[in-house]
Amino acid sequence: MMGGEVLLVCGLLLQLLLLSGNCHCGASQQTEHLSSYQLTVPRPIGGRLRRDVDGRPPNQASFIIRVDGNDHIVHLQRNQLLLPADFTQFSYSQNGSLIRSRPPVQNHCHYQGFVQDMSGSSVAMSICDGLRGVMHLTHDSYGIEPLDSAPEQHLVYRLQDVTSQPRDCGTPHQESDNATEHAQYEAEEIHHRPHSRMKRAVLHKTHYVELLLVVDNDRYNYMNRNETAVREEMVHLANIVDSVRSHTHTQTHLITNSFTVFTITYKTHLSL
Repeated sequence: MMGGEVLLVCGLLLQLLLLSGNCHCGASQQTEHLSSYQLTVPRPIGGRLRRDVDGRPPNQASFIIRVDGNDHIVHLQRNQLLLPADFTQFSYSQNGSLIRSRPPVQNHCHYQGFVQDMSGSSVAMSICDGLRGVMHLTHDSYGIEPLDSAPEQHLVYRLQDVTSQPRDCGTPHQESDNATEHAQYEAEEIHHRPHSRMKRAVLHKTHYVELLLVVDNDRYNYMNRNETAVREEMVHLANIVDSVRSHTHTQTHLITNSFTVFTITYKTHLSL
């Protein structure tokens, strides 16, 4: 990734990780890191979404989502390249033995798309348990997620309205606050540029980037030691990263090949 794109992705993921979790908390806790937010009820176009006989969600879906008093039509396409058939999950037993598994992930609910009549817009979200993800509109970027206390209602908030200052990507350092602010600035700057300027001139064929996800024991514990919940969170974030890359490099796609979660605590330093 180029420098600006790295900052964009880091800032975006830090904001989303700050707000994500498996707490099923009340509205006050769910919004405690937001300086401003709004409530909306997304409306699926064409009726309620239904899976096919194999349990697979629809390849395409559209919703009407109200943001800042305006209705936006969002068109979504299921990201079928995100998880390959041989996707592998690694975890550890209590004695430290490596456990390898192939979880059923082909019927995932992760989508990408755009906002109708809004040039340069991009959307990445999961849609099976409410809408959860990000929307990059013409002048701002928004997060959306179901309200825990009333799942038919959804929180919509500007990403810049996430009030806490998370650490920058990598190890913390003295300039972490400035780095986070810089990441937010870069995110806005990149998404406000004309779409044509964001494309690379020399990409004549489709490129695929393999992604290997690793989650530490702290995050695993934070997610109530639920491997499935941790995996879903990481794949959700991978879909958002892929959306950013697809938006800036139209012939580049991420493929998430494996997922490793440290289900036990290691006393020694590990090099990945």
